[in-house]
Amino acid sequence: MGIQEKHTSAAARRPPTTGIATLVFVTLTAVALGGCGTTKTPEDTQPTAAAAPPVTEQDSPSLIAEGQKIFRFDTFGDEQVWTDTLRLHEVVEKNVDPTTALKVGLKVDADVLPPGILEKVDLKSPATTVALLKMNAVVGIQATVDSNNHITRLGVTCALCHSTVDNSVMPGIGHRKDGWPNRDLNVGAIIALSPALSADKKAVYQSWGPGKYDPRYNQDGKNTPLVLPPAYGLAQVTNETYTAEGPISYWNA
Repeated sequence: MGIQEKHTSAAARRPPTTGIATLVFVTLTAVALGGCGTTKTPEDTQPTAAAAPPVTEQDSPSLIAEGQKIFRFDTFGDEQVWTDTLRLHEVVEKNVDPTTALKVGLKVDADVLPPGILEKVDLKSPATTVALLKMNAVVGIQATVDSNNHITRLGVTCALCHSTVDNSVMPGIGHRKDGWPNRDLNVGAIIALSPALSADKKAVYQSWGPGKYDPRYNQDGKNTPLVLPPAYGLAQVTNETYTAEGPISYWNA
């Protein structure tokens, strides 16, 4: 009786081998069938390429082209200073030849020039400067030239101080580099050519040297020229001067 009880107890504790085998078979079959239903090709297992970022208004080619046009050619009406007050249009027409213009850091856009023109013109003649202005080849300067080749209006754009060229033709003449500071530009020497300025003021302007400009001199009378900054890398910057002392209108001459 005791032996029978031990045998029965052991049998009760032994796992049913048939049931386990059946369970394993069913499980493996389910996995196999499930795998057949979701088999992926090698292409399906490749990582999905990141979606292209949406094109924003700031990325619009037409908007970029419009911004470039404004940067290069819009004077914002400053002819009233350069023409009406400083009378620099008179000086440029009579006294500034291309060689002199290049010496004070002005740049010429080679992409505007007709092929071979530099070999045919007199670079020591102010008339050549007028011709270059008429074809809009001088970077950062806008001039209105009448039918008699007289400059009637002259103004400057952002590109005057914040553009240069790659010197691919010769020093000072090449392809435009928008946004690069023109550290060759002697703004003070150019302003000092004005017949409307006193000798004292001319001395101040001539003291600045190449690559510098004082945006505050006409407001506070203090001679503190600053290095011309680049115009690139400012996508997230609000309209403030790089001196951090007022809005961009503070630059008005």
